[in-house]
Amino acid sequence: MTVNEKKKFDKALLWDYFILVARIWLAYTLLRYGWSKLIGGQFYVTEATLNQPLKDIDLFRVSWYLAGHEPFNSFVGISQILTGLLLIFNRTAIIGAFMSIPIWINILMWDMTFMALYTGFTVRIPFYLLLTFLITQI
Repeated sequence: MTVNEKKKFDKALLWDYFILVARIWLAYTLLRYGWSKLIGGQFYVTEATLNQPLKDIDLFRVSWYLAGHEPFNSFVGISQILTGLLLIFNRTAIIGAFMSIPIWINILMWDMTFMALYTGFTVRIPFYLLLTFLITQI
């Protein structure tokens, strides 16, 4: 093997590992948030918040109250879990990547609308979309 061929091989191997790590990271993120929705860890509003007048509740908590209703809450959670599982396996990674695009965009728009324009998640979501795009290029 020539030096040039070895460099190409090393770059291809590094790229494959990078895509694998991206898939696992995105899958873990989706699985964690999906599971959290199913067990009541997300879209949860406290009793104290529910007892306040609507005009005193911030838009974020109002949105979580609305999103926590069924079947929306379970649909989102199951969709995230299914998409995360698809990203893990080689044969279904592309399908999982394409399924994650509307999930990421929905989260981004939801957060920008109801939380603020610049939160930790609204900064991370474009990065997740970039990783998703790179996964679809394999």
